[in-house]
Formats: sequence, C-alpha cells, structure tokens
Amino acid sequence: MFVIKLKDGLGNQMFQYALAKSLFLSIDQGVFMDIAFSQYKEDTKRQYALDCFCVDDRIKFIDVLRIPWIFRDPASDLLKKIFIQLRLKGLFVKGWKYCLETKCDKVFNRLSSNRLVYFDGYWQSEKYFSGYRQDILKDFTLVKTSRDFDKRAHNIKGDNSVSIHIRRGDYLTNRFASAVHPLCSLDYYSQAIELIKSKISNPKFFVFSDDPDWVKNNLPLNKDESVIVSGSNLKDCEELILMSYCEHQIIANSTFSWWGAWLNKNAEKIVIAPKQWLKCDVQPKDLIPDNWIQL
Repeated sequence: MFVIKLKDGLGNQMFQYALAKSLFLSIDQGVFMDIAFSQYKEDTKRQYALDCFCVDDRIKFIDVLRIPWIFRDPASDLLKKIFIQLRLKGLFVKGWKYCLETKCDKVFNRLSSNRLVYFDGYWQSEKYFSGYRQDILKDFTLVKTSRDFDKRAHNIKGDNSVSIHIRRGDYLTNRFASAVHPLCSLDYYSQAIELIKSKISNPKFFVFSDDPDWVKNNLPLNKDESVIVSGSNLKDCEELILMSYCEHQIIANSTFSWWGAWLNKNAEKIVIAPKQWLKCDVQPKDLIPDNWIQL
C-alpha cells in the first residue's frame, strides 16, 4: 500500500495527486491520499482542493489513524529535519517506510508490492508522471463550470491567445511564502511579452493575477491587446483551466500557472517561465520541462 501526503495549495496538491495516479497505474498496489494536512498547517492554512476535478475515485482517502503517528504533522516536520541532518534515506516503522522526497530520487526502482510506503514531498517534476499524460489530463478536467467560466472560455479559445500569470498576494504579505519565493519582476514580464510578440502575430493576452490593480498600472499592454481575467466570480480551479485553454503561456514562479501551462494541449505551444523560482541559490531540479523557455 502506498500513501501520498497532500499539502499546501491547489498547484502543489495537483503534483502530489499526479504522483499518486502514476503509482496507481504503474504498480498493482493500493494507493491512498492523506489529506489530514489541513488539521495541522498554521503557516499557510489550506484545505483539500482537488474535489473540483474529475480525479480517480479508485485513489481513496486514508484514515489518519492507519498511519504511524511519527509520519503525521507536526511530528513529520521534526522527522524531516532529522532525516536531512543525518542524511538518512528512509525510516521503517512497524512495516512502513517513510519516503522523504529529497532522499527518494530513485524510489520507483526500489518499490515492492508488499511494502507500506508513505510519500512526503512536493514531487514537482513531470518526470514522475509524464508517461501518463493523457490520464492526468482527463483527471484534471472540471466537474462542473460556472456561467462566468463558460463565457470567458468561449472568448479565450481563439487564435494566438496567451495567458500571463502574475502572483503577488501571499508572496508579499505572507512571511512564510515571501521568505521562499521572490516576486517575478516587471522586467521579466516585459521581456516575455516582447518574446511572444516576436514569435506570434497579433497575440491576445489574458492576464490572471491576484493583484489586478498592479497589472493595470504596470504591465506594458494596452486595452486592445489584453484582458484581465481575474477579479470576477471565478474559482481558482476555473482560472487555472482557463489558462490552459490559451494557446501559449507566460507563467510566474508558481505551481498554479505551471499546471495551467502543462495542461495546455497545443502541440506548438510556447511557454515562458522564470529562471529564478526560489530566493535561494539552488533552484528546483527538473521542474521546468526542457521545451519551455526560461528568462
């Protein structure tokens, strides 16, 4: 039996679910999701967010009481620190193996059908699940849509549409998020827009942002070539799927817009991503697909 821990916001939960789905399809083994994170997280309080999608109901939720206590929050936070300090590859507890992402790079080569494994990490790379792209595209379709969504989807599904995601909000106001993630600069967006214009004739930009006022006052686009999508009654998951309906993407250092780009089915899509994802010197390994452009 395999258990994947879900945590943080929609984009991260999508990565964790994608790992679960790839395990489910590749190994004849029960796969479960642990969604108890919402009971413990105090830094950025989040809830399970995948119920808006047509996720596979064969991947069940697990009763937290079936999981060893040391794997749960907040105990697992201390455990991870110990693992990192001692450079341990795993921990066995009553038949269970705790698999911390940074120490399980080759975990798929070591899995056996008679092992209980608890996966704790973000799993932010398509390499964990790219072999099951069509299955995951199907799972990440919306269960239902709003009238606002349907109206905007009709307008977006046109020639040369480009989504731009600008995330500021918690990267400015939340001390945990701002300590990790830098803001993408205006220079980054200006360069990305110019690059798109050099490759596409008459692009139409659809802007998604938690700070539409900043967009209006700073982004070098006029009203004829851009539309601010955010600020309506759209749900987060609806905005993400609307991003994916655009033919091309300019993303932020955010898993939210990463998925908006990855779900885009256009074989000729242009995706532009920032080189600096985190404030630290070491950037995430294998996060940005090889065919995306980094600025």
